[in-house]
Amino acid sequence: GNICGIGVGNPFTFTGVASTGSGLWTYSGPGTASFTDNTSATSSVTVDAYGSYTFTWTETNGTCSDFDEVTVEFWEAPVFTSAGSDITQCATSTFVMGATAPTVGAGTWSEVGGPTAGLVITNVNSPTTTVTGLAAGTAVTLRWTISNGPVCGTQADDVVLTNDIQPIADAGSGGNICGIGVGNPFTFTGLASTGSGLWTYSGPGTASFTDNTSATSS
Repeated sequence: GNICGIGVGNPFTFTGVASTGSGLWTYSGPGTASFTDNTSATSSVTVDAYGSYTFTWTETNGTCSDFDEVTVEFWEAPVFTSAGSDITQCATSTFVMGATAPTVGAGTWSEVGGPTAGLVITNVNSPTTTVTGLAAGTAVTLRWTISNGPVCGTQADDVVLTNDIQPIADAGSGGNICGIGVGNPFTFTGLASTGSGLWTYSGPGTASFTDNTSATSS
């Protein structure tokens, strides 16, 4: 069988069937095993070190004996590790992940949200894998999941990758104006592309915009 954890709070109970004579549990493994009753086929056992143990049930009846073995794996529970910070880049072809490598078990990347068509995770088990194929203007959520063995559950953390669209600034044409003040405005002929825009300026005086976020402001 499989047990998550070690020590008195994580026992394994044998399902042996006694036949005739007397029986005794012995073992081999990376640590010390403690039995509630090493002469009972249905004893419980705890260990003080993680790993694989072989337990041998030996029955003796006079000059006759027989034995049978079972293997028990004691697993260490995975510890939470971060998937890293959210990453936002501009019209990029490659993202580099920044998860923390697990100290126990192994990590796996998976896609849990967003458009995933064409997305490629180069190495799903690497905390610092590269990710390609995220279309500009889209975002995807990736999950870094830590697991160890079949019975200890998992720990997970999410990170969002955003690939922004590159804006193309077009301020339009400049020109000449006779006079200053509210009666002599200049109207821009800019073309907005994507995202948000903002007019700034340099010159000998103060400029006042009707809307400095509009490509066609005056």
